[in-house]
Amino acid sequence: MKITLGNLGYIAKKLHASSYDTALLSSKPQDPPVTPGEAAVLRYLIQQTEPKSIRDIEYATGLVQSWVSTTVKTLATRGWVEIGKDAKDRRVTTVIARQEIIEEAKVTCEIDANTALFNLLPKATDAEMQKIKDGIETIFDVLSRQEGGQKRL
Repeated sequence: MKITLGNLGYIAKKLHASSYDTALLSSKPQDPPVTPGEAAVLRYLIQQTEPKSIRDIEYATGLVQSWVSTTVKTLATRGWVEIGKDAKDRRVTTVIARQEIIEEAKVTCEIDANTALFNLLPKATDAEMQKIKDGIETIFDVLSRQEGGQKRL
């Protein structure tokens, strides 16, 4: 099969939806529920040890600046992040995850993805599932190497 942008987009959409559904079922319920954008921003922030700029978050998550800004405001309203100003350039908004939520957020991010894969691909054989897992791990390793060693959660 030729991997086209359409095929890649379809796979990414299905994987994202499956992982999101699994996280919702496995996590402490939130009211209102965490959006995919909030989850992406939070997943990035809980790995950081110092405040990050909106631009850093935008780059790391692939979300556009307006979505990042809106998401950060929502997360701050929920009490999950702290918003500040950069010490060197007061025009730059910085964000850091609050210590109180980091452990619970990590638990959500560390949910065994096998459940999501089995729900998405119930007709896959054991051999096919192993190939899929190996492929996903390879993609993750290559991407993280390119991005300077993204932490595994």
